[in-house]
Amino acid sequence: MTVKDMAKQIHVSEPTVRRAFRELEKEGLIYRNHGGASYLADKHNQWPLAYRSRSHLKEKTYIAQLAAAYVNDGDYIFLDSGSTCYCMAKELTNFHNLRVLSHGHPAIHVLSKNENIIVECMGGTYSPKHDATFGYEAIDFIQKRHAKLFITSGYCLNMQYGSMETFEEEVPVKKTFCENADKTILLMDTSKYGQVGYFQTLNFDQIDVIVSDQKPPEEFIHHFEAFNIEYVY
Repeated sequence: MTVKDMAKQIHVSEPTVRRAFRELEKEGLIYRNHGGASYLADKHNQWPLAYRSRSHLKEKTYIAQLAAAYVNDGDYIFLDSGSTCYCMAKELTNFHNLRVLSHGHPAIHVLSKNENIIVECMGGTYSPKHDATFGYEAIDFIQKRHAKLFITSGYCLNMQYGSMETFEEEVPVKKTFCENADKTILLMDTSKYGQVGYFQTLNFDQIDVIVSDQKPPEEFIHHFEAFNIEYVY
């Protein structure tokens, strides 16, 4: 992939792509060559949030709009990091008197523009690749709070393992959010169904609602019904 082609595909400047390529090379994900780069990582590695946020954007926006039906003015909400939850943050700006805790910095930035929303962020270890905060301090912060809703997304949804991730630090944060919320809503576009990640995050019995961009495969629908999971699309 050349720098020029990548810049054109994701609608950013060529210097931005070059900087991203340098960071990806440091992480061992790509090999840079003259004018471009080659992908080295296995299929379980994720691209930085800045790139993922532009992938399947139409589907993620639609999912966030559907999920907004579960939100009411005055709710306490835990909002996950990630590109789909960033779209969800934009939808939450239409509500009043919300209190939202998130470890995703782009979501925090969007929500903070609405003076009717109280936004909480947490300390911990910052990941530039994910533009989010993780670690013991973040978990401790979450454990001292309780929310009506935990709105989350994930790397993929697997029939055997549930919601999965490829970044280990995501797992304890998501689990703690889930344990301290009344209802967990999983946002998952259907391109992620049937894939497999490395780290198991949430089992099906921990998920209350799954919101997708289109009708899930029949085998997943049967699975959702077996676990009394509400699904919308």
